[in-house]
Amino acid sequence: FIGRWGGEEFIGIFPMVSKIELEAIAEKIRVLIENSVLRVGDKKYSITVSIGGTITHAWDDINSLIKRADEKMYISKNAGKNQVTIG
Repeated sequence: FIGRWGGEEFIGIFPMVSKIELEAIAEKIRVLIENSVLRVGDKKYSITVSIGGTITHAWDDINSLIKRADEKMYISKNAGKNQVTIG
């Protein structure tokens, strides 16, 4: 599942994946977005994405998951954007 979380943020839920699989999925999404072009008239627009992701732990609730993923996203943004950080 991938959907808008708010503003310019999106959330993805990928059940039953390992940290390595999550990182591969996130990197594939990042590259697909980076290589996409939106054409409006004679203008071309491209975008990049900073991704933060995390794996669920037994002690997590929705708030701790979102907080951890959000922290990882900001690590990606602060490290130069267009990156994936999983933790």
